[in-house]
Amino acid sequence: MDTRSITETLHTFLFADLAGYTALTEAHGDQDAADLAEEFCSAVREVLPEYGAEVVKTLGDALMIRVDDAGAAVSLGIRIANEIGQRHNFPGVRVGMDTGCAVGRDGDWFGATVNVAARISGAARAGEVLLSGATREAAGDRTDIQFHERGRQTFKNVAAPLSIYAATEHGEQTDEGFPIDPVCRMAVDPDRSAGNLRHEGVEYTFCSLACVKAFSQTPEAYVKSGPDQNESEARGGSDLVALVQGASYVGFGLWSTLARRHYRRIHDLPADGWILNAHGGWLLVVGSTLVLAGARRRSEQSDVQLLGAGAALGLAVNDAVSAARNGVARIYISDLAYEAALVLGWSAAALKRRTT
Repeated sequence: MDTRSITETLHTFLFADLAGYTALTEAHGDQDAADLAEEFCSAVREVLPEYGAEVVKTLGDALMIRVDDAGAAVSLGIRIANEIGQRHNFPGVRVGMDTGCAVGRDGDWFGATVNVAARISGAARAGEVLLSGATREAAGDRTDIQFHERGRQTFKNVAAPLSIYAATEHGEQTDEGFPIDPVCRMAVDPDRSAGNLRHEGVEYTFCSLACVKAFSQTPEAYVKSGPDQNESEARGGSDLVALVQGASYVGFGLWSTLARRHYRRIHDLPADGWILNAHGGWLLVVGSTLVLAGARRRSEQSDVQLLGAGAALGLAVNDAVSAARNGVARIYISDLAYEAALVLGWSAAALKRRTT
């Protein structure tokens, strides 16, 4: 008997899994990791009836869930990430979802909507609930939920970029929660921790003496993915290298303006070149640097750095035109060299953010 069903009814598919599960397995062994995955799946199953949701299947530490109502799916995702994912000795939980049509067969579901939901889940960080524009539209306006735009993002094997949103409860701070053990990636209640260690000015909290021992022996193996670094990656934060680079260009722009004015007076050059540099392009780089200092997310930082690179490119074109009009002079050559370095440096930094 063919139990397949093809329907135009919209479904919301939600994927939830334990972030850092591999690190947990390596730190505590297969048995403990499997027990924790089972505990996670059981905890999720207990709350599903409240949202009219059903588990389609489990995939190790991950669950695939189908919900008829998109708004209920968003509320469920937030509850899974916040209530279950922030328990003591539990890794953070990441959630992703999409809404659309799908094909049901023998208790399973197939289609582009399912694939997109899985891809979005893979892009979420620990404690984050991401959803597609389709889910955002289907969920409608909610008084209890905030939707934060994450821009258009590309996903593997998905033809077109998708509008992505993060969902949080009103008043919720997305970076709250217990500190993360840098070894096994589990959330740790500070009042129930096995101990704390300070390394290079950063204090780390641990779930067990085994993790304390592992970290104390080779801290460099865990520092790059430690709590402070991960939180910085999650929230964005200022890029010191980019800020220093931008600040140096601010100083250079001021020096260049004064030097160019002096050079123009000595050689009786027209004022068009230095005026554009002084009051146009390099001031845009100054603004880009200041905005970068307040950028909270990788996508914002990337956009700001591309803006700075574009400003520097404009300066370079302006200087090239000025040099062609007025003859090649050292003041133009030095400007062009620095501007080229800024274009390459900020463009590379922006592209790195977009691909990691």
